[in-house]
Amino acid sequence: DRNRKISMLKKPKINSQEVKMALMLLLITAVFIVLFLPTMVLMIVTVVYEFVGDKIYHHVDVAVMQVFGTLFNFSYAVNPIIYSVMSPKFQAESKKFLLRCIQKCSYNSTSKSRIVNNLKKF
Repeated sequence: DRNRKISMLKKPKINSQEVKMALMLLLITAVFIVLFLPTMVLMIVTVVYEFVGDKIYHHVDVAVMQVFGTLFNFSYAVNPIIYSVMSPKFQAESKKFLLRCIQKCSYNSTSKSRIVNNLKKF
């Protein structure tokens, strides 16, 4: 009974892989929120202005709206970059994929082998 109480009081071991995964997911979420938030605010303000009967285009420059839209789209392009930087498994699978693509391409044998050898160094 005493051993059972002691085992319940022990802190669970923290797996470094789990910590890395949690940090990666936190970073992806934070980047998405930061890049998506301006567009979301603009959407809400647009609905409010339309409810009042005014057009938001009279108050917000078109360039600002384009920048917000670009930030929104950029948020989706950032995810693979974050994965590639933080995930060794993603790096390994990407490397395998690139090697397979290069091997199927129609390069001549010398340039093909040079490219494959350069990729294998990574």
